[in-house]
Amino acid sequence: ATTKYGSEGQNGVIEMSTQEEAYEKIFTKAEKMPEFPGGQEGWLKHLMKNLRYPDAAIDKHVQGVARVSFIVDEAGKMSDFSIVDNPGEGLGEEALRVIKQGPDWVPARQNGHKVKARVYQTITFKLD
Repeated sequence: ATTKYGSEGQNGVIEMSTQEEAYEKIFTKAEKMPEFPGGQEGWLKHLMKNLRYPDAAIDKHVQGVARVSFIVDEAGKMSDFSIVDNPGEGLGEEALRVIKQGPDWVPARQNGHKVKARVYQTITFKLD
């Protein structure tokens, strides 16, 4: 407390925030996390229609799980994308591309409020 408030905090400090401030943070766990429109079925349809296995990965027989992180805001808009796990040969980049080109998501909810949340979405690439 003294680091933040100086000598006035030497006996401790009680910090309070308004409800609005409590919902401005980025949630990593919320009561209802963001989801793709149409849920799992909608997500699978989107992948079937748009996902392309990169030629370089096919040629080198690379498969694996790509994981992308992003934030879904209160309006369902996505931002702050990053590839977290990348098996290589373009698989991580393809996972990122297919997520970015998708529609807005259904936002997270916490105590009845729409909130920002970080999502980790995985895509498994497998050759037959």
